Amino acid sequence: MFTREFEVEMQMSEEKLAAWIASSPGFKDATTEKKDGVVIYHIKPGGGAQFAEIRVRGDHVTIRVFWS
Repeated sequence: MFTREFEVEMQMSEEKLAAWIASSPGFKDATTEKKDGVVIYHIKPGGGAQFAEIRVRGDHVTIRVFWS
């Protein structure tokens, strides 16, 4: 009943994507999984979130986070 979820999609060049991953602290402790051509980063959620995930397929990025 009081769940909040955000999903963001964006596209960026491989160079910008690599720089973003290298500079973002959430990726440092992330576990990764590869599935059907998608790299899935399981991010340790912060700020009270229960779930945080980033999916990368080529130059397309999807960020999904939710709180409950």
